[in-house]
Amino acid sequence: MNSTKATTHSSAGHLAELSVSRMVRSVLRAPLALLLILLMLPKVPFLAPLSLVPKAQAAWPVDPGSWERGVVAGYLTALGLPESDVDLVQQYGRADLRDDIRALLLTKLITVIETPEAQRSVADQAYYDKFRNEMWARQKQQYKTAVEDRDLFLSNPCAWRADQDLMDAFDLQIDLSSYCGGKAYDAGSPIFGGKPPMPTKDYFVALGLKTGYTAPLAKYAESGRALEGLTKGQYAMIGGFGAGAAAGFAASTGILSISSVFRTVFPKAINAARDVLTVSTKLGRALGVGFIIVLAAVLILGSILAYQEQQKMIEAMKGLDRDYAYVQGNKPDLNQYLTTAEGNDKIRFVLLSMTLPDSVSTAPLPSHRPGDPVFVVAPQSGTEFTTPVLQYLDKDGTKWSAQTYGGWFTEAGLTAGGQSTSRFNVALRYKDWNGVSRVATQSGGVFTITNLDAPSTGRICEPTGAGVYSGDTTDCISYSARTIQMVNHNNLPVTIRMSDLPTLDESAYVGVTYGVPKSLFLNMSGIPAPRLLLDSPLPAGFSVLSPGGPIGNDKSQAQIYYDGTGAVGVYPLNVRVVNEADSIPYTYTISLFEAVKITSPDTITMTIGKPVNFRISTTGSGKTLEIDDVLPSGLTAHIDSDAQATITGIPNLEPKQTGCAFNPNNPGGKCGVRVYNQYSSDFQQLKFNILPGSAANTSATSATWVAGEAQQFWLSHTGGPYYHWVNLCTANMPPWLTFSNGLGMGILSGTPPANLANPLKLHFEPVVNGAPDPAQNCAASNLSLQIGYYPQFVDPNYVVFRKGDSTKSVIRTIDTSTAYVTMQGGLPEGLIFQFIGSGRYVIAGAVEDTVIPGEYRVFVTASVPALSSTQELRVLVTEKPASTIPFPTSTSSKYVNFFAGVPNKLVINPNGYPKAPFPDVPELATGLRIARSFGSVALPPSLSIRELSPEGKVVGKAEITGTPSLAEVGTYQQLFRYDNGVGGSIPDLFFLRIVKPGDLNADGSVDCSDVAVVRSAMGTRLGNPAYNPLADPTGDGIVDVRDVSYVSTKLIQGTRCQ
Repeated sequence: MNSTKATTHSSAGHLAELSVSRMVRSVLRAPLALLLILLMLPKVPFLAPLSLVPKAQAAWPVDPGSWERGVVAGYLTALGLPESDVDLVQQYGRADLRDDIRALLLTKLITVIETPEAQRSVADQAYYDKFRNEMWARQKQQYKTAVEDRDLFLSNPCAWRADQDLMDAFDLQIDLSSYCGGKAYDAGSPIFGGKPPMPTKDYFVALGLKTGYTAPLAKYAESGRALEGLTKGQYAMIGGFGAGAAAGFAASTGILSISSVFRTVFPKAINAARDVLTVSTKLGRALGVGFIIVLAAVLILGSILAYQEQQKMIEAMKGLDRDYAYVQGNKPDLNQYLTTAEGNDKIRFVLLSMTLPDSVSTAPLPSHRPGDPVFVVAPQSGTEFTTPVLQYLDKDGTKWSAQTYGGWFTEAGLTAGGQSTSRFNVALRYKDWNGVSRVATQSGGVFTITNLDAPSTGRICEPTGAGVYSGDTTDCISYSARTIQMVNHNNLPVTIRMSDLPTLDESAYVGVTYGVPKSLFLNMSGIPAPRLLLDSPLPAGFSVLSPGGPIGNDKSQAQIYYDGTGAVGVYPLNVRVVNEADSIPYTYTISLFEAVKITSPDTITMTIGKPVNFRISTTGSGKTLEIDDVLPSGLTAHIDSDAQATITGIPNLEPKQTGCAFNPNNPGGKCGVRVYNQYSSDFQQLKFNILPGSAANTSATSATWVAGEAQQFWLSHTGGPYYHWVNLCTANMPPWLTFSNGLGMGILSGTPPANLANPLKLHFEPVVNGAPDPAQNCAASNLSLQIGYYPQFVDPNYVVFRKGDSTKSVIRTIDTSTAYVTMQGGLPEGLIFQFIGSGRYVIAGAVEDTVIPGEYRVFVTASVPALSSTQELRVLVTEKPASTIPFPTSTSSKYVNFFAGVPNKLVINPNGYPKAPFPDVPELATGLRIARSFGSVALPPSLSIRELSPEGKVVGKAEITGTPSLAEVGTYQQLFRYDNGVGGSIPDLFFLRIVKPGDLNADGSVDCSDVAVVRSAMGTRLGNPAYNPLADPTGDGIVDVRDVSYVSTKLIQGTRCQ
């Protein structure tokens, strides 16, 4: 019988029924199901990306750029160990340490996968690409194997054999003899429906998983242990980097940093890892290669065998071709892999195969060195002692002897079965007082303790202070502490902690004031609490009262007493801080200082205007001198190197001087001197006794003010602020002049009116405070105020000259006969400026014909001594109006033709200046006015006259517009008058003729005579004396062929003109 396993069942249908029930039962009971739980756990991405260069080396590499070496360095940094210890890991690391680091590598990989591509470093992207390509190769191998085995089955099912590992995984069997004709089967079976058994598509996919992912591990004997260690290592990392310890981690320089994701992911991840560890410990060493081989396959099997319709089964199998083609053309999505148990398993298996075989060290472990930490052991009943060797038990009954080597534990063990073992790690795995298995990871004297037997209701106990957890640890999965409660090799309870190097917590320098007794307290710390030893004698006056007494956990305090005697100086003191861990030397410096003091007087007497030289003296050692606030104006302080000072200068006290220098006695002022050293100080309030000097009036003796303007005059004197001004001529003080008096200053202010008698004589003198005022004395005046006036222009600021008039003179006058007058700017040609004395000037002449009428501006300046006024003078050149309506010179009358039936317009725009009004010039105030006189004939209704004066402004322009009819043909006399205030009203008579279109001569018909009118003026234009506006019917200002054409089109058809 062709079968992969002998069967005792009578029918294939019964086999199929049993296969399903056995599969369900096997998942519930088999050790393999536990491993299934193990590998379906959530991922634990709590480490930040490492800067690694991926490399497919399995053994510990020598190349420092290797990715594994980088992971090892990150592992060390996370635990506070020097990166140089990577060589110790390579030299002494056993399997357990190898597994811990491999777990870190997996965590690193997961973190890189979850990091968006744009945020990955170059090294992380290379790491990702390397792993993804390896996964892709495995995936293609999986489906290649599946397709090849399917083809083998379809081509020869009789010779095909099911994979024994897949069959054994769930205790299944298949009978394929029906394909070979060697055994009949019941075609009428209600289960089989007459069809032979056939493997499903899922079977071939499972076989491909075995070949592509798990089979590569079969060649490594340690693969089962490594897989278990991978999961244990992840859990150990969670404990080691969890409660408490994680709080103290610092980011590594380019190698490792704790991910910000950790604190949010951690609580869930630890619960998952707790279950992992429970499974792993139950599996123990029974985990074999066979289980590893079948693991991934059984995860995805819906059913290994099924009896379905043959055609549907074959069609399903052919779907493998599509899957294979897709896999060949598409790299795997690693992020998607992380979302499924199958994907996580694939990642684990590929990573494991890339890191095997293990190069586990068997080298003798290093020995404990002087200066390495020792264990402080406290029996439950007994005296605490220190020892370099810790002997304890783990839960399996192994007796361990542990020593320290730097930050590591070197452990030699003897199992309950008498087998020797060893470890090189940062953690102790032990049994606590209650028989619970725990692991304690040590970093800087703090243990992060993980309960390996924690219940599912356990919690993470975060540090509550000083990096440790101080609450009840009964239900803690993980917590941090400085002590461990374990059982020793005699199964007796002990409490252990790590020794810590003794340190002196004080500054290495202290100062003591000479003559003042004082106690010096030196705080020390270490485990156990240290004491102080002297390596050199104390200076005279000092003694040790206590070498060290406890002042708290792991702290002590020594006391040195100074009795007030001895000699001033600096004394180096060699001391040693000692405990069972080490003896650390320190150089402690005692400086015995003399107290500082200011010995100079606190009052400085000075006279305004005279030199000052005052010496500030101090005593004491190591001192610094400061002078506070502002000194009187004119004085400066010079501080010497020996903390003495000299105040020098000449006090002047400016009017706006501020600060304490103003008050001669300086009560409560801030001006002072301060001297200090490290341990003493002295302060002295400085007082300034400022005496006035002799006063002298330094004001100007005369000043010129301008009438109508507000002005000031400052009085000044020497002698300091202790003088005030006195007016010795109050009789001459006019009411508009005020005098403000204050210390050191006096101000005259006021606005003088016009027409005052000059000069104003006054007399002011400075008088010392408190002295009687001198007698009034106007005769001896010392200030002369001259009141000046600006000359005023009496006449308006314009003159008018009419173009065409004969010579004319215009005289202008200034209100001051003494004023001298000048002019700036150019007059129109024909006019001149002349100063004629007595504050008068004249503009005279006749405007030349070439001058364009308009407004010309010049500037006239009238000057008296020290003062002058300037007026802008407008020179208006006017011109009387003149008609601009064109008319033929050959006629005595002006004619204007309007053609019937078409729009017409005549613009009336006479010349002349001004057109716009000058409101301030009476004769030109109206502007150019246009008026239609009584001599005009009424226009027909079709025509209208409109003055072009927008917004009521006179612009001297009008127009006649309209479209007359043939019924209105005729001549209409019009008389307009123009007046702009220059030369009277100017008449303008013309005749407006309404004619037929083309009837230029207004004879009632359009014929060759009208053409002759155009020809007679042919080639002329507006402005030409021969120009005839009647010959320009187009109105474009040019008589040309267009005008001939216009008239010709109006002739009777057939008319020809010579």
